[in-house]
Amino acid sequence: RRRIVQELVEKVLKDVTALSRHTYGTYVVQHILEHASDEHRRRIVQVVVKDIRILGTEPQGCAVVSAALSYGLDDDRSALAQILLREPGLLVFLASSRHGHVAALRMLDLLVGKELEDARNRLQAEAESL
Repeated sequence: RRRIVQELVEKVLKDVTALSRHTYGTYVVQHILEHASDEHRRRIVQVVVKDIRILGTEPQGCAVVSAALSYGLDDDRSALAQILLREPGLLVFLASSRHGHVAALRMLDLLVGKELEDARNRLQAEAESL
């Protein structure tokens, strides 16, 4: 049984971005992030980082970004939060969207120091549109 699960996870890992954008596939990717091995979680987060502009601007993708920020390995979660902060306009977009606001909150929980202050300043500057 374990081998079958591993084979299924490997198939999912070959198309993380497409599945993350799919109405039902997003749940599969989120579940893997929550329950899979460290190696599999790290591989998914790497794809999320690579395709952050795509995933961060779509409802299903936002859910995967949130899951990556929640269930990824600690160093991967921190790196993803920093990358989200560096993407122009993405934090404000996430914070103002129905599905992205959870990712924005999780991101703020991971940032510290100047990065957290920068994120708060960006959100305060756009408070009226949120």
